[in-house]
Amino acid sequence: MSEGVRVVGPEVPAADVVEAPLPSSRRLRILVAALVVTLLATTVASIILYVDWHAARAQDDRERQVLKVSRDFTTALFNFDAKSVDADFDRIIAFGTGKFLDQAKQNFGSDIRQALIQRQASSRGQVRFLFVEDVKANSADVFVVEDQQIFNNVLKAPEADEVRADIALTRVSGAWRVSDLTVLQSPPVASGPGPPTP
Repeated sequence: MSEGVRVVGPEVPAADVVEAPLPSSRRLRILVAALVVTLLATTVASIILYVDWHAARAQDDRERQVLKVSRDFTTALFNFDAKSVDADFDRIIAFGTGKFLDQAKQNFGSDIRQALIQRQASSRGQVRFLFVEDVKANSADVFVVEDQQIFNNVLKAPEADEVRADIALTRVSGAWRVSDLTVLQSPPVASGPGPPTP
């Protein structure tokens, strides 16, 4: 039999005993405690979901930015003309930072510019494929496949080829810049001048 219940008279079987209701203040405290626990659990779950959603959104934004910069860079790198070679090469250099910037300044110097002008060289490229291999808060790696056509006054006809490259990007002052370029497959050198590979 339950404590706090006193039976007077003949003994009643335990199954028929009705317990006295809890005092209303105790019941209220249990109800409030249950509500507080439920509210805390809901708040914690909401915060976790928000943090996960925010992190996924930030990652998606970084990938979009990296793809855009990579596409713009490869478009600049593989599209130049002897008539506008200074502006074209300056545009390519503007994408650079670190190792790539140093190499681009060295490789896109006045000698190569003059050679391209003398040969009336130009290049037309089109991105066939861009793939973000890795992206972190301040660094990214992108794989690119570019279709390229090279024209100059030495070639009898435009020469077409496929270029495959890895682009390393670094975030500098909030903007993505090309920090390294590795050409994995490029047009043959003997066919005439193509874009210098930094």
